[in-house]
Amino acid sequence: IGKGKIVLLATYFTQNDNPNELGNTSELFKKIISENAVAPAIATDNKNVKATILKNDETSIVFLLNQDKRSHEVCTTLRDTLSGKLRDIRGNEMVELKNGRFTTLVDTKRARVFMLDR
Repeated sequence: IGKGKIVLLATYFTQNDNPNELGNTSELFKKIISENAVAPAIATDNKNVKATILKNDETSIVFLLNQDKRSHEVCTTLRDTLSGKLRDIRGNEMVELKNGRFTTLVDTKRARVFMLDR
């Protein structure tokens, strides 16, 4: 595809009943990512809070989904945007984005959705 790469692993890595072997899978994925010099556009410091960003030329929308049974304050890192203000679409809370990072609370089994004001 263009000048990109496709990595195909034809097996069921994450469908393993042995938790000890899942750690090996995680290490394999980290190695593949590292060797191919790819980085996520957005990431959190908590494995239970997933982050996604959707954007076009004018707008960025950040989604944080807490899959855990307890609340977490998470630090989220955006790769391509270093500063700005994020507005929670439900409560209009404003969060400052500095050096590509912001910190916010994500409640139990909840999602937070932010619009990035540039």
